Amino acid sequence: QVSCHGLAAMTSLIDSTAQYESQLREAGLGVALIDSLKRHGVRTLSQLAFSVGQPGQPIPDNSIEQLVRNAAGRAPTLQESACLKRTAFEAQTYLTATLR
Repeated sequence: QVSCHGLAAMTSLIDSTAQYESQLREAGLGVALIDSLKRHGVRTLSQLAFSVGQPGQPIPDNSIEQLVRNAAGRAPTLQESACLKRTAFEAQTYLTATLR
């Protein structure tokens, strides 16, 4: 069970641009693609969670590919796809936890 304080902290994490960038870098995503995603409007973990699908549902590979194509004008590398899918899954998990 999450306390009110814990819920507020988790909510601020999923809406934090700094946390988003940090998690993407930790996962291994390059700065150039992170910047492209931000310019495309995906600036928080919450936005990433919804940009690739519905939280609680499997993340289709084509949604990751389409996100990178829209943001960067090219297909993602296998490493980029894996990093984004992992981070998107974590984001959706955080988001689902805050909504319960």
